[in-house]
Amino acid sequence: MRTILTWSIAAGLLAQGTVSPGTVAKLTVSVPASARLYVQLDPDRPGRMAAWRDPDGTTHVVYQLRNPDGCATSLQSTILVDVVGAPIWEQHTGQKCGPRVQINESYTRSGSSGIWRTHLGSGEADVIGKKFYTSAADVPEERALLVRALLAAGNRLELMPEGVAKLEQGRTMTIQLDKQAERVTQYTVFGLRTGQVSVWLDQRTELFAIDNYLIREGWEPFLGKLKEPAGLSPPVYFTINRRSIPVVTTPDRALTGVAPARSVAAGK
Repeated sequence: MRTILTWSIAAGLLAQGTVSPGTVAKLTVSVPASARLYVQLDPDRPGRMAAWRDPDGTTHVVYQLRNPDGCATSLQSTILVDVVGAPIWEQHTGQKCGPRVQINESYTRSGSSGIWRTHLGSGEADVIGKKFYTSAADVPEERALLVRALLAAGNRLELMPEGVAKLEQGRTMTIQLDKQAERVTQYTVFGLRTGQVSVWLDQRTELFAIDNYLIREGWEPFLGKLKEPAGLSPPVYFTINRRSIPVVTTPDRALTGVAPARSVAAGK
């Protein structure tokens, strides 16, 4: 039996407690047209992120957000990983809030050692085997880097400075917004110092969303849907502006909505 619902896409699909994308401040740093753009809809820490990759594989990240006390986090990161996704070197600069601190963090792999210098302290560890450096800057794009490294390592990695990360693969869904479509897969990462996290990658294994607070710009209406538990449910038809658009529920669930199309540049 089909269920007919009349919903506003923004109100019906955005996660409860999020903020309106239009109220989130724009990035204050210029980024390339090829950058993937993201919106952080956490009501306490709204922000934006851009990420892109150079031809040599170097990843660049700009991440800005505002804390409840008005303090503005603004970070710029450069990260290079090897063929299995382990960081070779990293540089993170800027300001991070909660508490306010200046960031000038570096990580370098030299021979069999990984060496890091952060505002939390410096250290060195043996990198022989399967190990991954987790930065103190902790920009969201690093979640995708970690998932890809975990997939290459058999879903388990020792972390530096400390810890062990494990990975579980969840749902794969095809979501459609107007004429755009993305096939996204959920991965749950365990063992991070910040706790368990749900990371969604697109069909190119680029970051699509994290938990229920950050998502690729232009796809904000689906943030709440990605948080729904797995399992089959009856087909739902959204009725918007007198048009009924089916949401087909299958093991590879397809979600369809209508919203103004927005250009989202995919990363290389």
